[in-house]
Amino acid sequence: TEPLSRLDMFEALLGEMNKVHPVVANMKSCSIDEVETIEGRPHDISMDCCKLISETGFSPRDIQTSCHEFVQAGCVKQ
Repeated sequence: TEPLSRLDMFEALLGEMNKVHPVVANMKSCSIDEVETIEGRPHDISMDCCKLISETGFSPRDIQTSCHEFVQAGCVKQ
């Protein structure tokens, strides 16, 4: 798996949504440092799944597949 940014994940979800119905999103890319939050947010949110896979045998799906299934399940409304 390759590291993904928050923007990469949003764009993957938006891409899957657009396959079902047109979606317009006014999104501006920025640093997490530019967003005010109550608690701090890490810059790197990537996770190494190797331990999870070796301990459980469970292998997470890629973001594209997850977003596709999320949209197909009707979790995103028009």
